[in-house]
Amino acid sequence: MCEKSESEELSESLIEDASPRRGFLKFLGLFSGIVAMLPASIAQAKKIALPLAKIKALAEVGGQKLLKVKGKEILFVRDSETSVASLNPICTHKKCQVAFKPETGLLFCKCHKSAYDIKKGTVLDGPAPRPLEIYPTTLKNGKIIVDLPNT
Repeated sequence: MCEKSESEELSESLIEDASPRRGFLKFLGLFSGIVAMLPASIAQAKKIALPLAKIKALAEVGGQKLLKVKGKEILFVRDSETSVASLNPICTHKKCQVAFKPETGLLFCKCHKSAYDIKKGTVLDGPAPRPLEIYPTTLKNGKIIVDLPNT
């Protein structure tokens, strides 16, 4: 029978011991990478301030204006003297653009007559399957301040 030398036994024991350690180090490296990426992947809102005076269409209640902000199309609606609503203007049914109807206080899609609530974006009528995306917005000191998610 062939007996193992002391150096072979030592080598084998090191290999056996290194394997779990190597697995743990790989896990630790992977976990560190995930943790490092977390802040970038968590959607944090960006506050964007727009001067109300420069958007003439929003000077009066019932006014609306479609603007591109940070590469995102947003429909702004002056829904009261003290507030402005902002939302994604694309209907969730067939991707048509919605518009605000001041006489009803609702958003409507001209394509298939879906109706949405201006404050919550919820579907009130029609074939739209989901609500519109609403962006938290405040009107303060003559500025429209809208919170946009990072994308």
